[in-house]
Parts: sequence; C-alpha cells; structure tokens
Amino acid sequence: MFRSLSRRMARLGAPLLSKARRFGDKPSISSSSSSNSSSTTSSFPATTTATNAATATTATATAPKPSFWKRFSSTITHLLYYLAIISAAAITTTVICGQYFLEREIPGVVRTAEQKRALAIEKEHRERKKALAAFPKKLEESKVEARFSEDKYVPRPALEEILRAAIHGFNLRHYHVVYGPGGMGKTALVERAAKDKKGAVLVRIYPNDDRNKITAKIMAAVTGEAIVVDGDELRKACEAYSDNMEAKNKKQLTTKNDKVEDKGRSFNGAIEYTSSDSLPTIIFDVDCGHVTSDCIEDRLELYEVRNLVKNSLLGACNCVIILSSPNGVFDIGQEHRENFVYVSDMTLEETKVFLRLRGATLTDEEIEKIHETIGACPPVLSDLLRRLPYETLDTYIKKEIACAICDLSAFKLKPILRELKNHPEGVTSGYFDGQKYDGLNLAEPMYAKLSMQRAPCIVYRQELCLYQPQSILYKTALREYEPYVNPSMYHLPSLS
Repeated sequence: MFRSLSRRMARLGAPLLSKARRFGDKPSISSSSSSNSSSTTSSFPATTTATNAATATTATATAPKPSFWKRFSSTITHLLYYLAIISAAAITTTVICGQYFLEREIPGVVRTAEQKRALAIEKEHRERKKALAAFPKKLEESKVEARFSEDKYVPRPALEEILRAAIHGFNLRHYHVVYGPGGMGKTALVERAAKDKKGAVLVRIYPNDDRNKITAKIMAAVTGEAIVVDGDELRKACEAYSDNMEAKNKKQLTTKNDKVEDKGRSFNGAIEYTSSDSLPTIIFDVDCGHVTSDCIEDRLELYEVRNLVKNSLLGACNCVIILSSPNGVFDIGQEHRENFVYVSDMTLEETKVFLRLRGATLTDEEIEKIHETIGACPPVLSDLLRRLPYETLDTYIKKEIACAICDLSAFKLKPILRELKNHPEGVTSGYFDGQKYDGLNLAEPMYAKLSMQRAPCIVYRQELCLYQPQSILYKTALREYEPYVNPSMYHLPSLS
C-alpha cells in the first residue's frame, strides 16, 4: 500500500520536474569589454585560439537573455516539485504511524465496536496466513512422541503391521478406524507404528469438541499456535508439505539414478515410493465419553472428525481415528472408504511376555488358566499382579467372572445373549432379521446401541456385521450365565 502511494506521488511530480528541467536557467558566458579591446589593440598576429574566442564572444553577446517570467516560472516549478516530495513523505509517515497505533490499545483512545471487530478480524487473518505458510516446514519436523515405556512394551506384530501400513503407506482413498475394548493398548500400538514417521501428528479429541477446536488442535500440534483454520486451508497446507517432500525425493531419486547408471544398471521406480514421508499422517485419538443417562446424544466430536477427514483431508494425508469405546463405531458408521482395525485380547504368548516383563512369578500352567478364563486385557492383568500377594489366583478369577455376570445381567437384549451363549464366536445381525425385543429391531445394531453402551459386555464388529462378546472374560461368564428371555417382550417374524 505504501509503495503504491509513493509511486503515485512520484508520477504526479514527474511532469513538474520535466517542466523545471525544460525551462531552467542555462549557463551563460560573461563577456568583458577588456577582452574585446585587448583583441583589437593587440600587436601580435591573430591566432586560431583568438579567432574562436572572438566568435564565442560575439555569439554570447548576440544571444537573448532569459526573461524575468521564465526565471520566475522555473523557480516556482522547483518549489512545487520539492513540496510534492515533502507532502508524499508526510502522508506515508502519517499512514504508517496511524496503522501502528491503530493496531494497539492506547490509553484514552476509545474505539467503536465495529472498529474493534474489524481489527480483530484483520489480526486473525494475518495470524492464520502466517501459520499456514509455516505449516509445511513445521510439519517436516513433527513426529509422534510415544507415551509408553519401551522396556515394558509388548510387541503385537500382526496389528503393528496393519497400522504401519495405515500410517506409512499412501492411503489416498481410505482412512483407518482403530477400535476395541478400553485398555487394550490401541493408542500405544498406533504410537509405536508412527514412531519413525516424519510428518505425523497426533491430536486428542475430547467430548463436544467442534470443528474449530479440532483444526486449532492440529495447528497447535504442528506450529505451536492454536489457530482456527478451514478444512480446505488445512488440506492445501498438507498438499504443500507433500509437494515439498516429493521435490526432495525427486532430487534424491535423480542422484540415486545417476549412481546406478554409472554402475551399468538400470533404475526404475516411482517417486512416491522412495520415501514414506511424502504423505503426512494425522491421528485423531477420540475420547468417546461415558454414558450416564438413558438417552445418548449423538457424539458431536466423532461426526466432526469424520466429516473433516472425508470432506477435506482424505487424499491429502493419511488419516487414522482411534476410538476409546468399542461401540463408538455406531457414531462413525460404515462406508467403502473406512478400514476398521479391531484390537482385542492379547494372545497367549503376548500374555506371557506381558507378565514376565512386570516381574510375575506365575507358571506357564497358571498363565494359560488366566488367559482361558479372564482373558488378557492389560488393565485386568496389572490389577491381578497387584492383588496376588493378598489373595489366591482362583479367588481373583471367580471375582472377575462374577463382575462380568453382573454386566451381562444389565444387558437388556437377552435374545442376543442367548444366541451368543450357543455361538460364542459371534452371531451376525442378519440372524435376527424380523425379530424384536422390547420394541427394538435386533437386526439393526443402531437400535441396540443404547444397551451395548450402558452395559459394555457385547460389541458389534462393524466390518464383520457380527455381535460378539467383548472379551474372553465375557465368553467365560456366558458359560455360567443363563439369560432369561421374556416371552411377552419377544416378537418373532410372522410366517405369512
């Protein structure tokens, strides 16, 4: 703005300057009478120099002197030109100082609400533009910091391989949803898989976080400033990061290609496969909250995360959503762009490693008994190790099974429990086609959502369309529990 103002003032002063140069005083050569007299009375012969001097003297004497008005106009023109320069400098200084003080709170200066709002919007726009410009460079330095202890971490190779492909791969058409019972180590697995990934960001989403809070958390995790940005702006920033990384990879690929050709071999490979850092990864660790009432409101944060991923980020970065609750998938839904990763109990070998790393002195037979009865949920195993000095293993197992039976009793949809007792590996939702219990269609998992969230003993596997016990503990409890189905509440499909 200030440069354009200076250029405009210079254009205004240019005609005045040219006029001043056109009508300015020309240098004059004074003639003296003594030179004329000396040249005429000289006794020496006239030389070439004397002839030229006489000619110049004659021309000067005959040239007309500038008039008074021309000298006056020249002086006025010069004054106007210098006045224009001084005015331009004064205006520029005034505008700069005015803008400087306008943006700051000055004691005694009262601004209207519209001025304050305009200043706030302008300031927010400048900060957002600055943060978005720094986003690609900052993202190159961003990595996920693992919170788990390396010396007590239990590797789970099958799940880690899937998650590494989701985080380090090029998933331009799909995003991954990691879910399972609480305490199974979902976040630790994802952090482990993203440990060496450049351009990876993990943000924690809490209940009722809206879209502005989510984007602000992403910007804060990368740039250190919680700036609210639009989804499209965030997408463009991720694409700028990908362009920068691909340019670096292309340069490395060219260098590598030259080295290979020098050895007499051919090198052929796509640029995007030379490095797994070309595509950024954003991980959303979503806290699904806790059910405390009979009516469950739709989880705002899940819908906002899902819409942000689907409508803005998908195709520009890898996206992974971690759900704290196994039944949070009801708020996510199912479509062809979602890949589900279910994290359940550890295997027997993983259970042995978990207990050995924590100093357990149990025998292999005792560990097998634990795994077959109460399962291998890390929080349960940790609680077992704390209580073993004060109670026997059998007592602890019976107590855990009794608690699981209480959860099964609180689950209202008894026909599902009855079928799972006969088929503990799971029952498809289509098996209950047309069946209703307490007015709820059992074939529609959304209607069973309330019961499963209030009594977390049954999980619905979204990718398999399957009802299952949530863990090995509930499979064991189902063997001892006999669900009662009230005939007056149970309606079978008509045979007509």
